[in-house]
Amino acid sequence: MRTTATLLVYDRRFIRLLSRLAVLGMALLLAPPALADGGNVGAGLAELTKLAVDALIVGAALIMVLALAFSGVAGQIGAMAGMPYAQATAITRIAAVVGFFLLVVFAIPLANSIIDNVMKYKSNEGIHVPSP
Repeated sequence: MRTTATLLVYDRRFIRLLSRLAVLGMALLLAPPALADGGNVGAGLAELTKLAVDALIVGAALIMVLALAFSGVAGQIGAMAGMPYAQATAITRIAAVVGFFLLVVFAIPLANSIIDNVMKYKSNEGIHVPSP
């Protein structure tokens, strides 16, 4: 017997509603920075892009934290079960996650600076298509 929650997930109307709410949410996130900058939609898109990229990076960091926690637990269980290489595997995973964490720490400022630098350069000329 299916519960109400599983029926909502499989209902196409519910999925359409969620996608429309996501588009509306992006529009609401885009409007304040664009209106504050005198109607500059490019600045609003840049701010929205920064928010989206920052959210993706934070999500990746959370996944890494979970990987760190589970690899430590897996190493302890493996050591208790008598697996000879369980501890070494867990330590290697932990070292890799710490290295990736350092990349994530610098990823947000790096991504924001790349977005800011790309927004600085815009051409005042139109697109020139060479004619044969």
